[in-house]
Order: sequence, then C-alpha cells, then structure tokens
Amino acid sequence: MAKRSRKQSTNTAAPLFVGVLLLIGLFSFFTFDLNVLTILAFIIVFGLAIAIFLIARQRRLLQEKLIDDWFTKQGHQRDLTALPPREFELLISKLYANLGYQTELTPLSGDDGIDVKAMKDGKLTIIQAKQSKHPVGSPVIQTLYGSMAHVLADKAICVSTSGFTTEAARFAGSKNIELLDSQDLLKMIRSLPQTTE
Repeated sequence: MAKRSRKQSTNTAAPLFVGVLLLIGLFSFFTFDLNVLTILAFIIVFGLAIAIFLIARQRRLLQEKLIDDWFTKQGHQRDLTALPPREFELLISKLYANLGYQTELTPLSGDDGIDVKAMKDGKLTIIQAKQSKHPVGSPVIQTLYGSMAHVLADKAICVSTSGFTTEAARFAGSKNIELLDSQDLLKMIRSLPQTTE
C-alpha cells in the first residue's frame, strides 16, 4: 500500500508544481509590475529546478525498488555483477541496515575506499564493495586497513563479487577485516526474514 501512495504522490506532484508556478507568475505580474520576460525567465528556471528534483527523486525511488527486489526470492537469481556500482553499494548498505546497523553511503569520490559506514552498538564498521572480474588482492585489503585506522573503525568488511587472493585472505586474517564473496553475500540476503507485500 505504501508503494502505491508513493507513486501517486509522484504523479500528482508535477501538475501541482506547474499550477504553483503559474500562480506565482500571475501574482508577480500583477503585484510587482515586473515585465513579462522576467517572469517567464523566473518560471523557466524555477520549473527546471523542480523538474531536476522530481527526476532525481524518481531515480532514487527506482533504485530503492531494484534493491528491494533483491530481498525477494526473484532477486536472489540475479547476477551481482550486473548491478551498477552505486546500486551494489546501496544493496550492501540496505543489507546491513536490515541486520540492525545504522548505515550511511559515502560520497562517490574521496571516500578513502569506504563505500558504506555501518554503526551498531557504538562500534563503527567500514565496508568496501568490489565488483571485479578478478579476485581482490592484498593491496586493496591493506588500503582498507589504512582507512580503518584513519577513521578509527572497529572493524572493516570487504565484499567482492570475485573472491580474494590467498595473500589478501592472509593479511585480513591477522587484522579485524572480514572478507565476503558473492556467495557469502547471497547467503546473508537469503537469511533475512522475507517480507510480504
């Protein structure tokens, strides 16, 4: 039911904003004695800003729906590498949120190799998501360890769609770094209680 109302609110938002723009334009024309070109320019700029907002909102809702689909039985059959990188990170963030963590996606750039920050019981866990065709090597895990020290995290997790090299596993084993491959990730998703919608 919540999904239907969200879709309806998106569909009614555009005409509502167009009406508001027209009212603002008419009010400005009669009240402030502005010329028609100034009012039209204002309406166009304001309208573009609203359109950009609505498009971004719709895109975010579609991304969330795709990720929600992963938590159904149909989603488990899909290939993790087929997800765009940001949606893969969002999937991991949502998974840990469902496990009781407070999660936050980091910005796309300047994240020091940290894709998700997860907090639970006052302990910070940083997560790096790697979609690659080759196993993740030791240098990536060493960089993650450096990021862990930099942000004073209690634990680090590296999720890879292609597994890890022996050297990476050896390095992680001596630190508080957990390595998860795609099979581990899918097991975690399948272990979540199924919601009925």
